[in-house]
Parts: sequence; structure tokens; C-alpha cells
Amino acid sequence: MSALRHAFVALAWLLSYRLVADYGVHLLPLSVARHLTLPEYLALVAVVVTAAGVGACFLAVDEPRRVLGLGSWRASDLGRALLWATPVFVIASGVAIAVALPTLLDELAHAGRQAVQQQTGEFGRSVAQAPVLVAVGWGVVLSPIAEELLFRGALWSLFQRGAERFARLDGEPSSAALPSGVITQSPTLAALKATRGFLVQGGAATLVSAAVFAAMHADTPGGLGIVRVMSAFGLGIGTGLVRMRSGALWAP
Repeated sequence: MSALRHAFVALAWLLSYRLVADYGVHLLPLSVARHLTLPEYLALVAVVVTAAGVGACFLAVDEPRRVLGLGSWRASDLGRALLWATPVFVIASGVAIAVALPTLLDELAHAGRQAVQQQTGEFGRSVAQAPVLVAVGWGVVLSPIAEELLFRGALWSLFQRGAERFARLDGEPSSAALPSGVITQSPTLAALKATRGFLVQGGAATLVSAAVFAAMHADTPGGLGIVRVMSAFGLGIGTGLVRMRSGALWAP
């Protein structure tokens, strides 16, 4: 029952984030909506949806602090996590640029720089025109906190719960269950066992939550969109590894 409540809260949180961001403005009085910049509106969405999601976790889910990644951490675990996460994000960013570069060059050659810049759309122009404090407050403080609590908090722990349940059902094959003639200590089996251990201990949750995080950022066309999605995936992997290794969302 606790697992079902966890799944309901996490998925409802994810869905409400997208729906409120896209359609919530229609619920605001016109006199208020017409004076809000896009960053101000998105900051309001982040606060409201995150408060509702965190509140639902504490009301409906067992061990809400652990589920949200708000538990204690050890400095040694966090240090190892950062050693994993930093190069992963750097490599993913490089891959994003390498993958997107042919598309960007083709767009520049056929449509020109102005057309490529227009891919950022109203969002990019609104952020550029917003007051600095508003843009920084939303982009550097509110949005990262809201996204981490959802993607590396409620969703990551939901996927991890599923991975652990699958591992219990699947079990680990004993030597007797292996085909005749298979060397149980072979490098291949050792690698498979290590991979399975990584996935069960948080690797699968990290990969899936990063994929969902990247999909939520697939809202820009062309080469810039490729960079945005790939960078989001790399960031999701990096922050997921921190959650996996330290058990918490934040660093000291």
C-alpha cells in the first residue's frame, strides 16, 4: 500500500508540474497574469507545485524524508559521489555539443544565425528581458530545488523501490543454476554481477529519472534542443549519482 501511495504522489507531482506550467496561467485573474513575466510565473509554479508535492509526501508516504532525499549524508560518500558525478556531467555536455554541432551548422548555413536564435522562442526572450534578480532567483534557486525534490527525490526513490522489488523477485543465480562448464568466477560473470549490483543499488533509478528529466526538457527545436536534452540527461545522471552515493540531494 505504501508503494502505491508513493507511486501516486510521485506521478501526480510530475504530471501536475507540466499541467500547471502549461495551463495554470488561465486560473489567475487577468489583472495579475498580465503583469507577470514568464520567469515570475514559472517561479510561482515551482513554489506551489513543490509545496503541494512535498506536503503530499509527508501526508501519504512512509519515511518521507528518506523518499525525498532529505536524510543525513556522510562526507566520504558525498566526496566519492562528486568524483563520479562531475566527469559524467562534463562528458555529457561535450557529447551534447558534438551531437548537436552538425545540426547547428546546417541550420546556420541554410537559415542564418537569427533563425537559430529564434529557436529559443518566447521563453528565451522573456528570460533575457526579466529583471536580473527574478531570472537568477528562478533559474538558480527555485527551479533547481523544485526539480531535485521531484526528479532526484520522489521519482528517484520510486524507481529505486521498483528496482529493489525486481531484484528480490528475480534473485541472484547460484552456481548450481548456471549451465554446466560455466566458470563462476569468470571476468564476464563478474562484470555482469557488478553491473547488476550497480543497477539495483541506484543505477537504474538514476538512469530512468535522468531520462524522464531530459524528456521534460525536450521543448526546444533544432540543434539547441539537442543540446538542452543531452545536457539535462547529463545533469540528471550526475545529480542522480550524488543521490545514489550519498543518500541526499544536497552538498555541504
